[in-house]
Amino acid sequence: MKKILISLIVVATLMMTACEEKILYLFPTFTNYVQFGIDQTTSDIYELDTLTREAINDSIGEIKANGLIEVIDIEGFYLNFHVYDDNEAQFVEVDAYLQDTLGNNLAVFENYSLDITALVEGQNYPLYDYLRDDGVLELRSVINTLANDMDVYDRVVVFITGTTEPAGVRTHMDIDMHFRINAKVKP
Repeated sequence: MKKILISLIVVATLMMTACEEKILYLFPTFTNYVQFGIDQTTSDIYELDTLTREAINDSIGEIKANGLIEVIDIEGFYLNFHVYDDNEAQFVEVDAYLQDTLGNNLAVFENYSLDITALVEGQNYPLYDYLRDDGVLELRSVINTLANDMDVYDRVVVFITGTTEPAGVRTHMDIDMHFRINAKVKP
């Protein structure tokens, strides 16, 4: 009798826990990027681009259509390069900065250097070892703010600085900085 009673209690408990309502989440991702075109004969690089509110909002809007956004995180950063035939530079070192709402420049990544002659067209070059918390956290904050109030920011200013070698030769390339974003959405 004791065994039957214990068995009934176990079965009843299992049935009750199986009937609980489960909350499911979606985890959509999207990628945005800024592009820097370099065509110069000085070895110093300074290029600026803006990430528009519309570009971010288009991606966020698609996610919002699927439910309520609970949090947005930056999943990763990478660079793509397109080197033109008339490029003569052999090495590049770049840093990327994000300008916050107060006009402060916050580093997204620093001291990324590579051999231009060894670049593979279309390959993603990850930035994991070069990322800096200030810039990455600011970008995450901006995107989370835009998810809740799309009228707060009109644009995000991103710029790169750096040098190319050898000095005095033509540098002609495009550098695309991509960032992948992951959202937690409650449908």
